[in-house]
Amino acid sequence: MRTRGLRFENNDPVAARLSRRQFLGAAGAGLAAAGVAACSAKSYNAGGSTGSAGAHVASGPPGPGPVSGGAYGGTISVNWVSEANSLDPIIGYNSTAWDALTSLLNTPLYQFAGQFGPAAPALATALPEVTDGGLRYVIKLRPEAKFSTGRTIVADDYVYSWTRVLNPKLASWASSYLTPIVGSGPVINGKSTTLTGVKALDDHTVEVRLEQPTFTFLNTLAQPYMAAVPREVVEKDGAEFGTHPTSTGPFVLHSYSRAAQSATFVRNPHYAWKGLPYLGGVNYHWGVNEQLELLQLEQGNVEIIGDGIGATLAAQVQAESNLSKYVDRFPVNATAWIQLNCASGPLADTRVRQALNWATDRAAVTKVAHGVYKASGYPLPSNLAEFSRTATQFTYDPARARSLLAQAGVKKLQMGFVTDGSDPWAEIAQVLQQQWAAFGVHLTINTMSSSAYYTLTTTSPLRTQSYQDDYYMTQPSALDLIIPNFTSGGSYNYSGYKNATVDSLVTKAEQQTTLAKSNVYVAKVEEELVADPPAVFMADIGFLAGRSPKLRNFQYRGETGSYYGRMWM
Repeated sequence: MRTRGLRFENNDPVAARLSRRQFLGAAGAGLAAAGVAACSAKSYNAGGSTGSAGAHVASGPPGPGPVSGGAYGGTISVNWVSEANSLDPIIGYNSTAWDALTSLLNTPLYQFAGQFGPAAPALATALPEVTDGGLRYVIKLRPEAKFSTGRTIVADDYVYSWTRVLNPKLASWASSYLTPIVGSGPVINGKSTTLTGVKALDDHTVEVRLEQPTFTFLNTLAQPYMAAVPREVVEKDGAEFGTHPTSTGPFVLHSYSRAAQSATFVRNPHYAWKGLPYLGGVNYHWGVNEQLELLQLEQGNVEIIGDGIGATLAAQVQAESNLSKYVDRFPVNATAWIQLNCASGPLADTRVRQALNWATDRAAVTKVAHGVYKASGYPLPSNLAEFSRTATQFTYDPARARSLLAQAGVKKLQMGFVTDGSDPWAEIAQVLQQQWAAFGVHLTINTMSSSAYYTLTTTSPLRTQSYQDDYYMTQPSALDLIIPNFTSGGSYNYSGYKNATVDSLVTKAEQQTTLAKSNVYVAKVEEELVADPPAVFMADIGFLAGRSPKLRNFQYRGETGSYYGRMWM
């Protein structure tokens, strides 16, 4: 996600550039009305084991770990920096909204299994039947699935819901994910209200036809914006649907108070999996700064810090041993890099971009992130499933850096660097400035407001030589990172980077039928990104979850968040 991983090319460019930490704390427009009624790194299953004495649950939706063995009752509190921008699944995008949409309110046809596993059936009975060379998908629905209103979900609900994502009047940031579907273009352009590529074959069967084979489409089906919404409720509530969401997830919105900066979610009695969730409710509170979040967690006033623990607080947690019991580290597929202006002066020379990579001592840089960042000179994150890496990563090699700069005829290089000063980028910029000075590269750091940063870094042609960047994948395939950032015309590619080999390999990767087959081409893409780097690749990013030790069966994935539907007190 910007947080990326989300493609926003059809909507707000400011929202499109949110970093993970900013996305997880971004202040959106907010919900309109008040008072709406309605890690352990080894196990990734923090907060205690499931045990065998608790309730027996026969099955649950896909996720990182088990669902059975819980105890019923209790309400937990989750603190957030910012308010959700919307609880409409096709509009919500900031961290508070994303957490609610993925983990509380919506169950799509598929969800991701394991800690880094692929899409698996949720409200679908099985994986799609894919025929016609990958152009036709047939999806069977679980007949017992219902909305929180009690009405059974039928195939026509998906026809309506997916057409709604493409409605230009709603300007959903998610619309670009549905462009592979036949007939999506006329709907997006406002020339049609019928999505011809999606049909209800019967009440429990959906047929989807694609313009071309698209390997990542199954992952798209696992996103919250692909969950069904009831037409009768949406049309009744209109623009207010984002404050009156109908649920297919484990919880339903009970109350919302903008004045009190809080929302309450209670158990969904029509949730598809009997026996879940264990918790009686989840309370959101926002407008809480990070230091206060940690203090309230210590005092037992809150059970989860929704935004996670950033680099600054990580230093405090590491320094105070009594805080370790409140923190668990979870691996996620996320990377940080310095984006370079590939069309600007000396930076247009591949050798100069390579030299900057070899001139970077990543171990020294990432020390300022206090364990949230892990040094890596690879373009792609290290936790990719079914991926055999063939590229050679960049390391700190001063001799090679100087040789490449000499070959390019560069003795001195003046570079601007733009940052919004978010944690830990202000510190990273200073370390880089010191490191690169030894190679004749003089970095001028320009710290500006978030809004100014977003505007500057989403303007084409790019008017700065370099800037901070990071990306959190919302799909298991690294194509989710590569396509928007490093392909020609990619929705986040404002740097002028164009590489025909990368574009060709991505096309081949998209045409494959399995993750393993697709990753053969993804590995070659990574090789090419090392040979012709568009950026200085810096680090893998982890996630430090702040949670009460009283919570049991706490599970987390970067694409979703905390799995409230299976935890208990």
